Amino acid sequence: MVSADIREQTKQTLANLKNVLAAARLDFTHVVNMRVVLRNTEDFAAFNETFREFMQGEKVTRTCIGATPHRKGVNVEIDCVASFE
Repeated sequence: MVSADIREQTKQTLANLKNVLAAARLDFTHVVNMRVVLRNTEDFAAFNETFREFMQGEKVTRTCIGATPHRKGVNVEIDCVASFE
């Protein structure tokens, strides 16, 4: 884990997803939907700002919910569905 900071965790999580997509020869333009889990919904503004900066204008539908991620210290989890077409 990079740190407890929501911005740093968001950047790292998105970078990890980018790498997974790249391994399948895909990128964020292939993403159909993302699901975001925030430990603390008060972090949404900081998360959203970081998300938008990272995505650099890519438009991705997403759902964001407040819940407790499975691992201790994790403040954000993101998963996505991507299409090969």
